Amino acid sequence: MSYAGSPFALANGDPAVRRSGLQVEPFNEIKMTFEDLFPNLAYWAESGDQIQLGTDADNDSLVTCLNTGGTVYESPAEVTDLQKA
Repeated sequence: MSYAGSPFALANGDPAVRRSGLQVEPFNEIKMTFEDLFPNLAYWAESGDQIQLGTDADNDSLVTCLNTGGTVYESPAEVTDLQKA
């Protein structure tokens, strides 16, 4: 499979692009924070409540949100993607 001339080739320093003398501007890095990716979870954590990420022997939910009253939310056990949790 050839990526010649594609943005992938340009970004990854394809030898054919280098030989052609084409000047390529590097892609800007996009740095996303946890808050950018998961604003609701970040808000919950910043409010002083607790978020548990990951499963263990006692809990098979990927995300569990807790406050002083106990568990407020548990993602379904079959959810394995944090975006969907």
